[in-house]
Amino acid sequence: MGIKLRTKLALLYALLFVTLLGVCGLSVYRLMALRMTAAADDNLVDHLAGLWGYVKFREEEPVLEYDLNDSYQSYFVNEATRYYQLYDAASGSLILASDPSRSMRQVLAPAQVRKLVAHPGIDTLDSGSIPLRFRSAVFHAEGRSYLLRVGVSVEQDLDDLRSLRNVLILLLPITTLLAALGAWWMAGRGLQPLRHLQQEASAISITQLGLRLRDRGTGDELDSLAATFNQMLARLESNVAQMRNFAEFMAHELRTPMTILRGEADVELMRPDLPHRWRSHLESQIEEFDKLNLLINRFLLLAKAESGAIKMQREPTNLSDAVRSVVATFAPAAEAAGVSVSFAGPAQVDVIADRQWIERALMNLLDNALKFTSAGGSISIVTELGTDGALVRVSDTGQGIHPRDLPHVFEHSYRAVDSEPQTSTPGGLGLALAKWIVEQHLGTIRVESTLGTGTQFTVELPGAVGLHTGATAEVDSIQDAFRS
Repeated sequence: MGIKLRTKLALLYALLFVTLLGVCGLSVYRLMALRMTAAADDNLVDHLAGLWGYVKFREEEPVLEYDLNDSYQSYFVNEATRYYQLYDAASGSLILASDPSRSMRQVLAPAQVRKLVAHPGIDTLDSGSIPLRFRSAVFHAEGRSYLLRVGVSVEQDLDDLRSLRNVLILLLPITTLLAALGAWWMAGRGLQPLRHLQQEASAISITQLGLRLRDRGTGDELDSLAATFNQMLARLESNVAQMRNFAEFMAHELRTPMTILRGEADVELMRPDLPHRWRSHLESQIEEFDKLNLLINRFLLLAKAESGAIKMQREPTNLSDAVRSVVATFAPAAEAAGVSVSFAGPAQVDVIADRQWIERALMNLLDNALKFTSAGGSISIVTELGTDGALVRVSDTGQGIHPRDLPHVFEHSYRAVDSEPQTSTPGGLGLALAKWIVEQHLGTIRVESTLGTGTQFTVELPGAVGLHTGATAEVDSIQDAFRS
């Protein structure tokens, strides 16, 4: 079963939301990290310049002097620039260093000092549990060069970034779930007009072609779809009306000349002086007239049925009794063809059905089985109680149907390519009509066949529970269409 459109829309929206949220979250995280780094670097520049201002030279040796009573100077030297080091640029030896810087083993080797003198800038150091960021600068005084290196702790910045990352990771599944639920709700609201159109369209049938989809007055694509569908319904209604008129026209125009021709043949047969050879020809013509009349009647009846002009009158029916009646009617024809017919099943199988039409469908199936079963073969019809209704199986020991022909057996005027029926009466119209009758009873019909073994038709009808009595039957002079 395919994924519903609502689910597809919700998943697509959720995927889009997750992608946008992920990109935005990553961008925010990256931007925050860059801003924190830039702020730390700017502070380091200020700290370098400020701390160099407190470096004094006594007897050509640098010392750090500031007013201990000045809280600002004390804070700046002891807190803001608590990680500082002053190196002799030439020798690389350490001259001055803060106590935290000495205790945390941040002193650089001479080679490292000379490298920073050549390329002063930013470097980092993870000293124990405290991550530090240093900035170095070269200063000149008293004819000598000095490397001043000041560091600040970025532990707080990293903690803030870590918290931001955790928040983003936590929010991603929660907001994704909320987005998916919101998308599901919005998709449902958005597709609600389409569901209304579906409900209205499902109420339209071949017998209710006058119904139309309503115009919501929004002027959107759904209104355009409804307008297009209504135009199609108008064309379909017109075509069905023409088909009904054509069927009525054919009924009057074809039956009259057929009746006249057959009557003239009957009159000729009544002549006592008619030669035997001509009498045989006229009898053959009358037989062909009857077959042609049967074919025309079946075709017209099927056209009338498919146009919706025939309705069923459903009432409680014992399906087993209906089958027994059909078998009794069919038995003489089967006996004449040398084919045995058997019936088996429960005595009481109740369905809600139009018995006359159900019997006609079964008669068509038996007639089709007889056509393709040779003398000495057998036909069996079995009724069963199914889980949701009743089953009727019509099986024969005939020549079977080729697998390539099975999908087409219910098409009009169908005849299997490899078949050689005993009579020339086409079986496709009968099977098509049987399928229509079963479907009008909300049932199903299927066929299984094996070449050289036989064919089985299975009819499944709903049980007596759950169906409603149909409209008044329109069963006029249709019995002639099924007389052989």
